[in-house]
Amino acid sequence: MGGIFMTPVTLNDAPPARFPRFFMKTSHCRLPLLTALMFTLSALQPFSPSAFSQTPGLSGKNEASIRAVLKLVSERQMRPLADGDYTRVSTLDALNAANSPEGIAWSYPWGVTLYGVIRASDFLEDKASLDFVIKHNQIVARDYAFLAAAGDRIGADSDGWKKFLQNRNLVKIGGLMRLGHLDSCGAMGVQMLEAMLRHPGSVTPEQKAVVERVADWVVNKQARLPDGAFWRPRSTDGDRRFNVAPQWPEGTVWIDDLYMGGAFLVRWAQYTGDYKHLSDAARQVISMAARTQDADGVWFHAYSEPLKHRSPVKWGRANGWAMVSAVEVLSAMPDDHPLRPQMLDILRRHIEGIKALQAPTGMWRQVLDDPSLWEETSCTAMFAYCIARAANRGWIPWQNIDHARKAFAAICAGYITPDGRVNGTCRGTNIGQDAAYYANRPRPDDELHGRGVVLLAGAEVLASYDCPNPPATLPGGGLAQHDFLYTGEYDTRKPDQTLFLVRGGKVVFTYRIPIRDANNNLSEFSDMHMLPNGDIVFAYKTGWRKIDRHGNTLHDYQCGKGPDGWNECHTAQPLGDDHVFFMENGSPEAKARIFNLKTGAIEMEHAVPTRKPVDQRSVHGQFRNCRVTAAGTYLIAHMNLGKVIEYDKNWNPVWECDAPSVWHAVRLRNGNTLVSGNQHGTVREVAPSGKTVWELRDGDLPGIRINSVHQARRLANGNTVITNWTARVKKSEWNKIVQLIEVTPDKKVVWAINEWTDPDLGPASCVQILDDSGAGEFCNLEKLPDGFIESLTRPSQSGNAPSCGASAKCDPAQARAEIVTIMRKVADWQLANPHRPPSTKPHRSTLSPAGWVQAAGYTGIVALAQLTNDEHYYEVLRGIAERNEWKPFTRIYDADDHCVSQTYIDLWQKYRDPKMLAPTIERFDYILANPLDISMRFDSVSNPRHRDRWSWCDSLYMAPPAWIKLYMATGNKAYRDFAVTNWWLTSGHLYDNDEHLYFRDDRFIGPDAPREANGKKIFWSRGNGWVMGGLVRVLQTLPADDSARPRFEQQFKEMAAAVLACQQPDGLWRASMLDPASYPLKETSGSGFFCHAFAWGMNNGLLDRATYEKPTLKCWRAMVDCVTPAGKLTHVQPVGYDPKNFPDDSTEAYGSGAFLLAGSEIHKLLGKK
Repeated sequence: MGGIFMTPVTLNDAPPARFPRFFMKTSHCRLPLLTALMFTLSALQPFSPSAFSQTPGLSGKNEASIRAVLKLVSERQMRPLADGDYTRVSTLDALNAANSPEGIAWSYPWGVTLYGVIRASDFLEDKASLDFVIKHNQIVARDYAFLAAAGDRIGADSDGWKKFLQNRNLVKIGGLMRLGHLDSCGAMGVQMLEAMLRHPGSVTPEQKAVVERVADWVVNKQARLPDGAFWRPRSTDGDRRFNVAPQWPEGTVWIDDLYMGGAFLVRWAQYTGDYKHLSDAARQVISMAARTQDADGVWFHAYSEPLKHRSPVKWGRANGWAMVSAVEVLSAMPDDHPLRPQMLDILRRHIEGIKALQAPTGMWRQVLDDPSLWEETSCTAMFAYCIARAANRGWIPWQNIDHARKAFAAICAGYITPDGRVNGTCRGTNIGQDAAYYANRPRPDDELHGRGVVLLAGAEVLASYDCPNPPATLPGGGLAQHDFLYTGEYDTRKPDQTLFLVRGGKVVFTYRIPIRDANNNLSEFSDMHMLPNGDIVFAYKTGWRKIDRHGNTLHDYQCGKGPDGWNECHTAQPLGDDHVFFMENGSPEAKARIFNLKTGAIEMEHAVPTRKPVDQRSVHGQFRNCRVTAAGTYLIAHMNLGKVIEYDKNWNPVWECDAPSVWHAVRLRNGNTLVSGNQHGTVREVAPSGKTVWELRDGDLPGIRINSVHQARRLANGNTVITNWTARVKKSEWNKIVQLIEVTPDKKVVWAINEWTDPDLGPASCVQILDDSGAGEFCNLEKLPDGFIESLTRPSQSGNAPSCGASAKCDPAQARAEIVTIMRKVADWQLANPHRPPSTKPHRSTLSPAGWVQAAGYTGIVALAQLTNDEHYYEVLRGIAERNEWKPFTRIYDADDHCVSQTYIDLWQKYRDPKMLAPTIERFDYILANPLDISMRFDSVSNPRHRDRWSWCDSLYMAPPAWIKLYMATGNKAYRDFAVTNWWLTSGHLYDNDEHLYFRDDRFIGPDAPREANGKKIFWSRGNGWVMGGLVRVLQTLPADDSARPRFEQQFKEMAAAVLACQQPDGLWRASMLDPASYPLKETSGSGFFCHAFAWGMNNGLLDRATYEKPTLKCWRAMVDCVTPAGKLTHVQPVGYDPKNFPDDSTEAYGSGAFLLAGSEIHKLLGKK
């Protein structure tokens, strides 16, 4: 038979049929009966490793061959990927007819496979396989968002929907849609979170929604026993597919679930920063070990909770799941975690137990303690991975690595085919009561359970091999290339730690500190700077010190002691000659401080947020090298938050970027930020937009391994110098590490040093190149401009509120500057926090960056970009639009899904790229060619397509401006006519000619319609804000001589007068226009649109300034008071359709958009006489 028939293509872990089927499906083709029968029979035969000859170069016995195996197996997992048709559907027939995505899958063995691909990519120069995983996950997430929305419309509880989800040809992510058990979510969640943590720039809102769904199941919904252990209350033993009758009652604990749920909890802890989930994962291992780990360290497969009885068989892969789970937990667990000793004991006993059962070939068997059974690949790979990880991390003696290397070589010798298939793997298995059940399990070729774990094993075994020797000749002039100051942390070979000054190719000065201080705390150099006069300021973990050029101490600061241990200092930055900025890690809080060396006073102190909970175990990992920038902001390397956050002088966040395990961050003169990632061996240059514009990582420099980057320095010529620390390398191999590396922008190495003998510089953590002015701003702070320190130690006390209140009595220039400042703060916070807080249930419209919630926010960011001409905001919006592929959202006629096109057209006005308009033109032309003649009655029962007309007042903000803008961009008057005609149809349906306000929709019209508590009609504040905002945007765009303008202007004036009459004494409006007493909480989204409309009306001569100016400025000041120090706009009513009370800290992107629109017009207003 040909190869296609020997290799199952399906990615789902479907149980095998009891009898051969007449047709077997692979992808979209059907196999003939005879071939299907032969395939099924071959899958049931015992696999013989002699069935093929081993290809030379795939032995798995050296680094080159292991890399070849990783590449071969990784590339085999790749397949063509394509998005599905995500056009809005409302019926099952339409859904069945829609094209589904290609190449994606959702199953636990596929999740492990993708995780293995990610880990293997660390050792492969070609990152195509990693790109495949990232794209795969993005498509999965988009498909989920589409199907979730379709389910909401069709009815997720209907029989038809449930039947549809069972169709594996159409629904590739059925497990995610249905959930129901850990197998259906945990392993896929692990790999998705791993990719998101490693590559934050690729994360989409849809992906966040997927992992939040998985987390909700694992954390909140998965069945647990009283001690918190995962269990399966409806599961038993046996296997009806093979006529194996159950012997247990329902209610079992499977050690397989340790990986399915526990490994996810580990990543969820890392993703959220809430490490209670890590402790939960550890307790899962501990509780299941108590139930199933035998005295010899090996685990039984399962446990009957009703019978309090273990299953009798020690199945190989179940032991693999348990061991991998323990390793994953320990890999993320701090050394001083209270559960760590117990976890290590469980793992060490387990490893000792399975070592005794390793076959002479190097493999382990299907049932571990039955030497008569066949050797099994997946458990062998799992044990190889775990033993290698434990040896590499020092959890077990190093000589154990031989067991892992022998195992991986055995897999390669007998079970990896020349085309990358992984054979000899047992198919998915239930609980059996005897070895015969496991012995008879099928082993189809390239069974999915084996692929990912082989990649994990290969990656970890490869990491165990000796550090490669550096090139015999390193580029550059050695020590003579630069004059530099150098030191490294944690040189445990010596009793002292040493700082070196190198000039003219020789060490001319050294300074030592003992490795233990007077309190027996570890000391280590972790930051240092030389001033022009030769003085040096350095941090040494429990304090910082300033010495002169001769080594005499000028000042020594020792950190304080918290309730459970000493604080730590890993930042010490001189600010001129007389001040030092330092960060004191600590518990219960960490503090940034500025110290006056002349007076001995701390002139600035601020508690800086850290990962919660704050305790002594977290102190060491809170912060590393933080910097004051030349702009007077604080650039903080939040190591344990995995972020770099920039704070202004008042400690309000103004910018951030994801930076896993960040060690060092410095602002460059070009405005970008250079970030180094300690554990990840990377350096990234990040633009203000958050985009990575340059990156260096291990594998980029042929012949030189990048282990762990502590500091990175940008030189004036554009080159970058990095310190390459000793992470993951045995101490005996340190001398093979290249300590300093200088690379050009195109990653050519022009200088590198490997100095471990004479002189022995030791590990590299910090470097300062003394013969180069550098491109990092920290160098500019040796000589400070006048008032610089005062601006930091006595910052403005005005907070967010403009000091002059943007009133007519203050300096207009000052007020306008303050308006821009607060607008930037709100925009930056919103861009960094695109969705509402996770404590509230996300509306599906917030899940897409093309949805109306975000799109309304973009309209305000466009206004800020136009006001300031700041390329940063244009680039951010352009990046979002690129990811959206410039497409309107999914529903063809729905006005909400046209809103994002306003931003696309605004960007086209700047960049003039036709692709920016094409999808919107295609959508609107379709609507013009297929007009609808349906009722505007807002009733989903009698009129299910009511939203395909502009039948609710919000739609007048969402759609008409986009149509008018497209008319102005293309000259096609049909767009203008459509917008004008349909505006007035909606107005005729919803506008109250007596009150001069809009009903939200026709449910609120008529004698039987609901009324407010005071008996008045219900007019919703934000609904009328949408209309006022829509009127402004239409009038902004229509030509001055357009015949439609007078009617729009008349309605604008009528509504403005009615709205003004409803303003409350504090300057804001309430959720209800006519019954504010029933909704006393101020509301900022409707108020923002009203403020924007009033200011625009005055600026354009439609509203009388004497009447409207004071109310408008009062509204603006009141809205500014609703902005938190971080930039979050509060008091925004959540997504809805009528007045409601709500939490006062609520926010949404459309609220920020309204605020920014208002600010842009207030800024113009104050510029007019």
